[in-house]
Amino acid sequence: INTIYYVTVKATSATLSTAIVTSNGIEPIEFEGIIEAGTVSIPFFQSVTTFLSITWRDFSSLLPIIYYQYAIGTNASLASFSCETFENAADPLSGYFDAKPYTISESSSSVAVSGLELQSATVYYAYVRVIDDSFRCMSSVSNPVKIDTTPPVIGTFNVGFNVSSLRTDYSRTQISYIDTNNTISITWEGFYDPESAISNYQILLVERDDCNLTNCDGLTDLVPINNVTNHTFYVLDVLPDKFYFVALRAINRAGLTSCSVSQPIKLDQGIPNQATLKHGSDWQRTPIYQGSTVSMQGVLALVREENEAVCMDRMYNVSSPTEDWSAVTQSVTPTIPVGANNPTGRTLGYLPKQAQFNTGGDFVQISMTRDIQDYRMLSAAIMTEVSIGSYELMSVRIKAASSFQAVTSVIAWEGPDSSIQDYEVLNPADNSTQTNFTEEHFPDSTCQYLPPPNPNPSPYKAFGFQLHLPYNSTTSAMALLWYRGELSDEVAEIWIPLAFDPSADYHTYYIELEREDSRTPSTIPDPT
Repeated sequence: INTIYYVTVKATSATLSTAIVTSNGIEPIEFEGIIEAGTVSIPFFQSVTTFLSITWRDFSSLLPIIYYQYAIGTNASLASFSCETFENAADPLSGYFDAKPYTISESSSSVAVSGLELQSATVYYAYVRVIDDSFRCMSSVSNPVKIDTTPPVIGTFNVGFNVSSLRTDYSRTQISYIDTNNTISITWEGFYDPESAISNYQILLVERDDCNLTNCDGLTDLVPINNVTNHTFYVLDVLPDKFYFVALRAINRAGLTSCSVSQPIKLDQGIPNQATLKHGSDWQRTPIYQGSTVSMQGVLALVREENEAVCMDRMYNVSSPTEDWSAVTQSVTPTIPVGANNPTGRTLGYLPKQAQFNTGGDFVQISMTRDIQDYRMLSAAIMTEVSIGSYELMSVRIKAASSFQAVTSVIAWEGPDSSIQDYEVLNPADNSTQTNFTEEHFPDSTCQYLPPPNPNPSPYKAFGFQLHLPYNSTTSAMALLWYRGELSDEVAEIWIPLAFDPSADYHTYYIELEREDSRTPSTIPDPT
């Protein structure tokens, strides 16, 4: 300290001539806190895995700063090491910078790092160090950033008076009623984000003429609200013939969103129908005496509203292959044995390419062609899982196949999704009662066809709706409803003559389903 030092270099040639060069001298000095550490900032959460923005400030030195370096890793304790430790790039500690090794920055305050391979649900840190003119350095570590690539998890809604159906396998199998026309209050639960937590919500009240709103597609102008679990819409004019929905968008701290729509909400200011109650277990009698002193029994009769099927629970859109609909993928069903019901030994192949989803519309086209190399027909089928309760009013919009040899079917059954089961009608034109059940398996090629009569009845209930074109000029187009109970091959069927050609255009057909112990509503819409 306080002494000037010089460096002198003497060079001697082969002839023993010499040259001496001396430096301009250096005086060692000592400064306390010659470099002061600054702060490093990065986002606390982000969803991008290939990019990270780093900023820093307040690094200072009494001597000029030569350059800044930055690195990215998963170890927060590296900030406690002296930055000289990492001066040698081969130092083992340099391996701690597992996302990005120390790199010189061309900026003195920030850098945008690209080409990264950050892992979801992992915490990273950014490290910045400065080197001054005396080659001393100082380093700082940033706040943690957690990578979250998954949107929030959707929960459930509770609004008004919930009237749940008997089904429990789908969250939208209920409709909610309110008794006031100027406010709608809603609560929600189960919305969460396991990685970065939910930051806030956006909400919107939607009015519809029907109840076929199942997602947030096309909804705009959602209003931001705090991270709460309830909200009330005030100063409304709720109409009894409209359906209302609450759209809720959850936003996590990484900026990812999930949006969900509540069950339909409907105004009901009417009073319930009065029930009839009788003592005893026999509706035909009203006993005035009973033998038990510890229990009583009664019979309650309540007339159900005729229009109980106010709202179809779900709209199954076939505009594109989604999680709702998928094409049957088995290429060929097993050969049906030659017999009285199948003299030609025909087969039916289900090919996904025969089902053409129209992404610009709301339909799927299922075609049938003849295989030119084998005696079989190539068709298609699409399938989805549905929920059916004690009463349903279903509608389906179909343009039937244009050949009288083709049958257009809608089938529902309680069996596994490993087979398609339809009701095969033999020559309905002559009012023949000869029918048989065909079970066409597609995922398991080892399944064998069981020709009728089936000695092992299927344990699954099933029903279907079929459209048949006229077989000749004297017959009309027909619609067929059929039903088969559990452990039975006996099929109940209803033939309905149609006054129009079901293959000429799209028509909407309504199918009313009700348990046997329920009263049938008096009216349903006519086919259109």
